[in-house]
Amino acid sequence: MTDSIVRPMGTQVATAMMSWLAYAVAYPLLSDVLAPHASVMAFFPVVVTGWYGGAIPGCVAGIASVPVTALVAIVTGLGVGSGLTQSVLVGAVAMMLVGYVVGHVRDLNRRIVRQNLDRQQDENALRDSEARFRTLLDHHLDGVVVNADGRILYVNPTTCRMFGHQERDLLGSPP
Repeated sequence: MTDSIVRPMGTQVATAMMSWLAYAVAYPLLSDVLAPHASVMAFFPVVVTGWYGGAIPGCVAGIASVPVTALVAIVTGLGVGSGLTQSVLVGAVAMMLVGYVVGHVRDLNRRIVRQNLDRQQDENALRDSEARFRTLLDHHLDGVVVNADGRILYVNPTTCRMFGHQERDLLGSPP
C-alpha cells in the first residue's frame, strides 16, 4: 500500500541535502545578527533530516551538525570561538537528541497515518460486506428473523408478507 504522505527516498535525501545547503549559505549571512548563537541555525537541517529521514538519519544529522558548523565557520572566516570543546559536546548531544526525537515523531506519525488508512479500508470492506449480506437477506424467498435478548432486530420483506405486518411493527417486539 502506498500512501501520499510518504515521499520517495530520493526526494527525502534531496530535501535533507537542500536544508544543509540552505544552512551553509544562511550561516555566514545571519551570523552577525544571531551572534554569538548563530550555530542555533544548525537545528534547521537536523530537524528537516529527522522529519524526512526518520530517527536514525536525524540522529546522524545531529552528530554531523557540529563539525559542519565548525567547518562553515572556519571556511567563512568567522572562526569557531573559545570554549569550543564543552559547547561542541553539549551541542552534539542536543542536536543528536533533537534529530532523533523529530525523526521518531515522524515515524510515529507515518505509522498512525498507515493505521488510519488500514482502518478506513477495513471499515469500507465491512460496510460493503454488510450491504451484500443485507441485500441477500432482503431478497431471500424464505422468511428471516434475527433476534437477540428476546427482541426482534431484523426481519426481511418475506417475513413481513408472511405475517401481514410492517417491518416497523415487528422490530423490537418479542419473537
